Amino acid sequence: MLALKELDTRRVRRISSVGNTHKEKFAQYLTPVEIASFMAKITMRYFQPSNVVNVLDPGAGTGILSCALISELVRERNPTINLDAYEIDNSILGELENSYHAIKSSGDLNYQILNKNFITDTGAEIVWGVNKKYDIIIMNPPYQKINTNTIYKNVLHDISIDTVNTYSAFIAIGIKMLADNGVLTAIVPRSFCNGLYFLPFRRLLYDNTAIKHLHIFESRKDNFKEENVLQENIIIFLKKTKDKSGNVTIYYSKEKQFSEFLEKNVTPDDIIDNFAPRFVPGSLLLYAGDTGNKWGYFDKSAFGKLGIVLDEHGKMPDCIFFFEPKNWLVLVESVTSHGPIDSKRKIELQRLFNTDLILIYVTAFPDRQILPNLQQKSHGRQKFGWRIILRI
Repeated sequence: MLALKELDTRRVRRISSVGNTHKEKFAQYLTPVEIASFMAKITMRYFQPSNVVNVLDPGAGTGILSCALISELVRERNPTINLDAYEIDNSILGELENSYHAIKSSGDLNYQILNKNFITDTGAEIVWGVNKKYDIIIMNPPYQKINTNTIYKNVLHDISIDTVNTYSAFIAIGIKMLADNGVLTAIVPRSFCNGLYFLPFRRLLYDNTAIKHLHIFESRKDNFKEENVLQENIIIFLKKTKDKSGNVTIYYSKEKQFSEFLEKNVTPDDIIDNFAPRFVPGSLLLYAGDTGNKWGYFDKSAFGKLGIVLDEHGKMPDCIFFFEPKNWLVLVESVTSHGPIDSKRKIELQRLFNTDLILIYVTAFPDRQILPNLQQKSHGRQKFGWRIILRI
């Protein structure tokens, strides 16, 4: 930890010595040590290291994120670590080299610093199918708008990525470069969570990964306060897998010191206990998934009486209720297990439940902070269908 604190001292020193024009050019806002250490520790919760671990830090800066991760890997198992660190800013390369040189003696570390543009360089490799695969990717990517008719837009189009900001482009490319069951951890703005501009990115994320963990900060100004950045950030932990089963853990803290720390797991029980009595009182529970068993509760007889035949290989929602007074089949999904129900997911559910009953689509949120800028009312008709915000 002493080495990381020294890196943080260098971070603060660099912030004071670099002008705003330089920061804006590279969208360079360096990760504080508290956040880097937290991200590394939670990453290890979802990754089982083998004897060799391939790591990518695509916007390395002074190296504090990858150094924090290396410290955790060495402490857990001390594997051989092969690290690739991309950094486009020539003026920070010396500090990055010093960081890795200082931590190299703590374990079996092989590293290379790539003074290249991460989007254009890896984009070309992905096009030709020669890109590397990584077990862990950890990042604090740059935040810059991607305009149409630019080199970034063209490169991303060539690798089937449609997004509007460099931070989401970094994550999307990272997903493509993850090995199966690999883990990607990123601190990013919350803006990707809603809105049509980020819809293709959310679909890519949903189709290729499972969200394992989210951390939400109440403060907009504390995380990067030395740089006077006012930004709503979250930390997201993704796993490269098609298996969406299992709960998603949601952490909350006021700021980067992680004070007033709260933890919440969203489960089908939360939906049954909180949603049904309030919005569809007296409804019949037909199905409830379980983390260990897809068919945790399944009333086959009731489905039969309703004339519904289910494909056992279909992607089921978390809970299903029948509300007889209105002839509703209510399909509820936790935002943390599947993401919000969008137009693509609605089509999937319509095909899965081929019925004359009225289908009601519900996305359940643990609170109003999971997705920003929602209407401040308990329910409303929106682009993704019916969303119910549950205070669990």
